[in-house]
Formats: sequence, structure tokens, C-alpha cells
Amino acid sequence: MSTADDIAAVYRRVLKLPKAKRDVILAPLRQASRTAADGFDQHFGIPTAFGDRPWAVKQGWAAGRGSVDAHTTGLVGEGDRYIVVILSGSAEGTGLDAATAAVTSAARSLAPRLEK
Repeated sequence: MSTADDIAAVYRRVLKLPKAKRDVILAPLRQASRTAADGFDQHFGIPTAFGDRPWAVKQGWAAGRGSVDAHTTGLVGEGDRYIVVILSGSAEGTGLDAATAAVTSAARSLAPRLEK
């Protein structure tokens, strides 16, 4: 099981890589499509809350294992200034739309606190 601190540590490690290696990892995260391979709208959380800033994200969602999980993690701002990690777990039966809306709300609450 990964914690928010674990994920932030991975991003810090990636940011220390030489540019060419860092870009191999971050380029796909910067180009995350709106619709995932399973048809899910993955532009919740960081992409919605920080849409006016550069971002690189890795989203996650799952349901049916006793909870409903929605996660938004990534880098935000010019020069990848901020690492943002929001992990959530909701009660089983919560709709994914409600779970991702809660994550987006949490990300929006951060947006004014993080300089552009």
C-alpha cells in the first residue's frame, strides 16, 4: 500500500533525474488524454482544478473491493513547481462520479494557495 508521502517521494526522485530520463516518464503524464482506455473521464482533480497551469498527472480509480477509490497525483505549475497528491477512499456504493467530484473539490481548494 502506498501513502501520499510515498508517491510524493517518487515524484521528487523523478524530478532529480537527468532531463532525458525525466522526460521519458513525464511526457506521457503531461499528455494524459481526457478519456482513459476504459472510457472513464480521467480529467478530474488536478487537470480540472489546475487547467490554467502546466501539469503532469497520474490518475487512479477503482471500485468494488470494499471501497471506491479516486486519486489524482502529479506535478503542477511552471517548472513542475508543486507536487500534488490527493488520495481518497469512499464507502462502497459511492458512485465514481461522486468520488472524483470530491477529489476535484479538494484540488480546487489547493489552487489559490499555490502560486502560478
